Amino acid sequence: MPTNQEQPTELFKDDIVTAPSSVEQLYQIGKDIPKAPADLPEPSLSDNAWYIGKTRYAVRDEQGNPQESARDMFWRVAYNVATAERQFGENPEKSHLDTARKYYTMMACQQFMPNTPTMLNAGKPEQQLSACFVLPIEDNLTSILKTATDMAKIHKSGGGTGFSFSRLRPKGTVIKSSKGHSTGPISFMQMYNDIASSVRQGGVRRGANMGILNYNHPDILLFSIYKVDEFSLTNFNISVTVTEQFFNQVKIDAEGLPATYEKDIDYDQIIEEARTAHQTRDIDLKTVLLDKVVERLREWCNESRPGYGYDLVNPHDKTIAGHLNAKKVFDLITRLAWNYGDPGMIFLDRINESRANPTPKLGQIEATNPCGEQPLLPYDACTLGSINVAKYVNGKDFDWDGMREAIHTATRFLDDVLDMNEYPIDEVRKMTRSIRRIGLGIMGFADALLLLGVGYNTDEGLKVGEKLMKFMQKEADNASVLLAKERGPFPLYPDSIYNKKGEIKPRNGARTTIAPTGTISMLADCSSGCEPLFALAYAKNTIEGKRIFQTSPHFLQALKDHGLHNDDILEKIQSNNGSIQALEQIPAELKKVFVVAGDIAPEWHLKMQAALQKYTDNAISKTINFSNSATVADVRTAYWMAYETNCKGITIYRDGSREKQILETKKENSYYDKMAGKTSASVIDLADSQPITLRPRPHVLTGRTYKVNTPVGKAFISINEDENQNIFEVFINVGHAGSDITADAEAIGRLISLTFRIPTHYTSERIAQNVVEQLTGIGGAGSTGFGAMRIRSLADAVSKVLKEHESDKQGIEVMPEKTETVQMDQPERKGNADICPDCGMATFRFIEGCQKCENCGFSKC
Repeated sequence: MPTNQEQPTELFKDDIVTAPSSVEQLYQIGKDIPKAPADLPEPSLSDNAWYIGKTRYAVRDEQGNPQESARDMFWRVAYNVATAERQFGENPEKSHLDTARKYYTMMACQQFMPNTPTMLNAGKPEQQLSACFVLPIEDNLTSILKTATDMAKIHKSGGGTGFSFSRLRPKGTVIKSSKGHSTGPISFMQMYNDIASSVRQGGVRRGANMGILNYNHPDILLFSIYKVDEFSLTNFNISVTVTEQFFNQVKIDAEGLPATYEKDIDYDQIIEEARTAHQTRDIDLKTVLLDKVVERLREWCNESRPGYGYDLVNPHDKTIAGHLNAKKVFDLITRLAWNYGDPGMIFLDRINESRANPTPKLGQIEATNPCGEQPLLPYDACTLGSINVAKYVNGKDFDWDGMREAIHTATRFLDDVLDMNEYPIDEVRKMTRSIRRIGLGIMGFADALLLLGVGYNTDEGLKVGEKLMKFMQKEADNASVLLAKERGPFPLYPDSIYNKKGEIKPRNGARTTIAPTGTISMLADCSSGCEPLFALAYAKNTIEGKRIFQTSPHFLQALKDHGLHNDDILEKIQSNNGSIQALEQIPAELKKVFVVAGDIAPEWHLKMQAALQKYTDNAISKTINFSNSATVADVRTAYWMAYETNCKGITIYRDGSREKQILETKKENSYYDKMAGKTSASVIDLADSQPITLRPRPHVLTGRTYKVNTPVGKAFISINEDENQNIFEVFINVGHAGSDITADAEAIGRLISLTFRIPTHYTSERIAQNVVEQLTGIGGAGSTGFGAMRIRSLADAVSKVLKEHESDKQGIEVMPEKTETVQMDQPERKGNADICPDCGMATFRFIEGCQKCENCGFSKC
């Protein structure tokens, strides 16, 4: 297996990857967008779809106001991408305009949408049109820093990045040049995460990353626990890469363990210690605490019996760095996934032995893009696009002829994108134009099943999915072969898996992918990717305090057909997590077809993923949903099933698993005792002392409520005082009831209030000063404001309000611009996820491996 540094250079010649001499002229023509022809059809977008269009994709003026209509937006993209047609054919200008019309019509009629960077950047000065990138990281500082810079460029242009950190030497390895010790791959992951927090993808959202580590890397245990705290690696999804050999060893090691082996480890205690370590602001202390957690895990996972376990290998010098029990490592990974959704798992050898790697002589794939559906070689990228298959339902079947035409046109579109793409990194341009990988997929799949009257979690549903993707793959192959006859196969075809008897000769090295479609499915007014509906009905609270029901149009029509449509039934469905399964008044035939993600057992999610993967070149973005009551054993079964059904990876999410627990009072030891690994008795042992008697709450308190912008939305912070103007209690209102943000806000408010209610000889002003010192500067994943007005987190916002409150009583001006003091009734907020920081109106839902806003399409990935 050649490494990235050992790639056979004869496969990578400039004469086959350099753009034509007229490329700059081609780019310029594509950016000189003429007025859309008058006879083009008008876009058929709902109000919600156009809201996405104008807020996410339309060209804006210097003040950020949309300057395009939907018609202009789609024409800009169509005309720009079709400019690539001028390189081919006898009448370049006519070919360009005719093709642009076809592209426009597909998008305007919501039949096909390209990925977000194409919609956002086509025709603009910096025309980067791809969504997915993988960058190499070699075991030296030059490579690490170059990749960090390249990552920032890609994020700025709207793309997401994936990395394998498996080549980096483990933490503690002696560095020959300095005789110091390496900090290991996890520290560089944190560095990349911090950079990503400061760079917005296409100016819209923070950059998204996938961090990958191989199961036999010496730092695998530290990697596995690094996301038990939600404020660590906030811009990373993480996955462990495994092989057939690993699963075989899991089977062997499982047979040699006693039935009670898991009683030797207290998972909850270890996870709590890891979370506590992550929340430590002192970096050195955090490192020491995490090292202690990892050492305990290593002791448990260590395997010394002959014939059992597998080696940990230092990638720097290939020395053996330990020997772990594979079953225990598997159990740890799946336990953590049950707890927090991370890490996922990627079956690396399965990827490299499939169509996902058409050029194995060039190297082995080691990483994927952030949502996992696109395995890529180092410096490889992929442009994605999805066909809205619901548009091609005709009665009880698909309009196969219409879909065939759409697939051929979409394949041509994505191939043209490769030529019109102005990549921010030269190595990426060379690689992508050598392999010419595209990712054509589907969206609206759940809608299509509803229109066909087929349940997602049925054998018939699996047959529909498999038949659909078999047709999609076959016609994408045919379309790419026809393009190759016009334009030539991809340059590395002679050294690819296709250069043999009986194989196709395509224009594109790989062709099909099923991606998360997020905002583009909202633009197309359809369900997302290959996922089932998340809910049949849910309520959205507007800023005016109104409550609007959002309902699947297909379900709404079914209710009307059965005479069941009314606000009362919609209210019941919304209160039932958007599901109809427990409602007696809903007929059985509707319950069979109209299922939502939470109704579907995990094994049916996996069966559908496997059915679709069977005929997909690359991979699939699919979340395996679990109810909150699911067990760790259920998650382990799912991971094993993903392996057995030939999936290329797995991502799971257990409902509510990322909700934070209420903080507990813990015994504190001195900083130096902790650094030395010692423990000491607390100054006050709360377990052995009498309960503290708090100051009783008067019947009436007076106070003020401050409104302040924070990185997690507008916060209303109420400070109440007793008759002596001493602070008595603090209330913090932000986010939806039941959300993570609200839980944190309540915890912060309770602890601050507790601090002020404990009897003491200190003044309220002195206590407030200490609280402010503890909270000031605490940083999260983002910030709002600038200079003295910059607020780094909700806790930081509370510190500023407390400081302002105390200073106002003394007549001291402490902030250039004061927070707003308000007295108001808050509209009722409901939900079970964080409020969106972008639109401030809706909640996040965990879909397709990422948390996404159900209102505006904002994605944490």
